[in-house]
Amino acid sequence: MTTRTFWLNLGWLVVLVLVSILAFYFTFGAVKLHDRPSGRLMRRFSTVDQVVHWSVAISFCVLGLSGLIMFFGKHVLLPIIGYTLFSILAELSKFLHNFIGPLSPLLLPLMILLLRNLRRREY
Repeated sequence: MTTRTFWLNLGWLVVLVLVSILAFYFTFGAVKLHDRPSGRLMRRFSTVDQVVHWSVAISFCVLGLSGLIMFFGKHVLLPIIGYTLFSILAELSKFLHNFIGPLSPLLLPLMILLLRNLRRREY
């Protein structure tokens, strides 16, 4: 097996995971409520919790997408979009990956710490 076919086979694994997630969703559907909505709203998370959560979520998505572009892009995207567009996309991915990457080791433990404190809070 050549290196190229190895990476393409690994790329199909990513596609398989996405198809599995969609199959699970279409099989079991969305989470349903037990009763009708009452109309009352309750603040569940503080502003700090929300900012940390969305920072981790956005950085995870950006790092995942930029990592996939850098990892599989040469074999998958380059034949589709051409050299010029791929070079711009790869350079942007590399910049974002290097810029956001160091934030993850800081944000993830902070989110775990806030999650542990969430159990002690009273509403």
